[in-house]
Amino acid sequence: MNTYWSYVCRVFQLFAVKMIKCARYVSQNISTGSNFLIQSQTFIPVIRNTYSNKSGTVGKITIKSKPPSTQNCDWIGPADPVSNLRPIKFYIPTDETALQREFREKRHRIQEWNGSFWKKHNKNFIQAKENFIKTKLDQLGHFNSDGTKRTLTADEMSEFYRSFLRENHKNHLAYNWEWYKKTIGLLMPAIKCNMEKIFTKIRGTVT
Repeated sequence: MNTYWSYVCRVFQLFAVKMIKCARYVSQNISTGSNFLIQSQTFIPVIRNTYSNKSGTVGKITIKSKPPSTQNCDWIGPADPVSNLRPIKFYIPTDETALQREFREKRHRIQEWNGSFWKKHNKNFIQAKENFIKTKLDQLGHFNSDGTKRTLTADEMSEFYRSFLRENHKNHLAYNWEWYKKTIGLLMPAIKCNMEKIFTKIRGTVT
């Protein structure tokens, strides 16, 4: 009987730890798209070291100069020149289960959808901005009174920014709502994957 309750307590203990990690992962995924951060011209992983000081633990990031020959974590590449988003190359373990594959593919589909939205949005923004500047300079003149080339001031450009935000307000709301739904939708697959890992670990310990 004692062995049984010890087993049950162990299951709930591992479940609680995994749920905390899962919540942290989803939170990081909402804000950054992944739990790794890289600045490089190629896909490379990050080594994150921590050290303690008087104010507490501080994170320190060390970036490898070259990617390793094998991948053992998610990799993030340089920002896309149009969407400004960093693409994620998801790690595929050799013993990937059906649940893990489903979770990875769902994350990939969300990444593709997100990148597609921001590519289209940013192209529209750049084109609208160029049209506004051209129209405004045609009205004010392309040169100042002293003969120097005219550039629009921050106040003059604010007219465009207000107009663009107003015209795309509904699109932004629709995107935010869809983004939240898709990201929260990652929670259940993540829980399933973590539960699978827990029971696999427990079965290995018991046997």
